[in-house]
Amino acid sequence: MSEIAHAARPSAFIVELMGDIDVRHTHALGHALCKAVSFSGGDLLVDMSRVGFVDWCGLMMMVRVHRHATVRGGSVTWRAVQDAPLRLAATTGLDQSLHFER
Repeated sequence: MSEIAHAARPSAFIVELMGDIDVRHTHALGHALCKAVSFSGGDLLVDMSRVGFVDWCGLMMMVRVHRHATVRGGSVTWRAVQDAPLRLAATTGLDQSLHFER
C-alpha cells in the first residue's frame, strides 16, 4: 500500500510516496494528491524514489493529478520514477505531458 509523507518548502509542496501504486490504491492516492495540489497553491513535487511498482492505473492517476494542477495554474513534478513506468509513459506519449525528474 502507498503511504504519503509531506513537508512544505517555499517553492513547492513535497510529497514522498512509498510502496506500490496499483489499482487498489490509485483512487484514494489520486484524491490525496489532488488535495495536496489545492493546498499547495498548485505546485507539487512527488518523490517516488521509494515506490517499487506502478501499474497502468497508477500512470492514469498521475495524469489525473497533472490535469488537476494544470487547471489551477500549477504543476506536478514526478521525481525518481522507476524505469518501467517511464517506458510505459514514453510508449503512450504521456511523457510529453507529465514532467519527470530523474
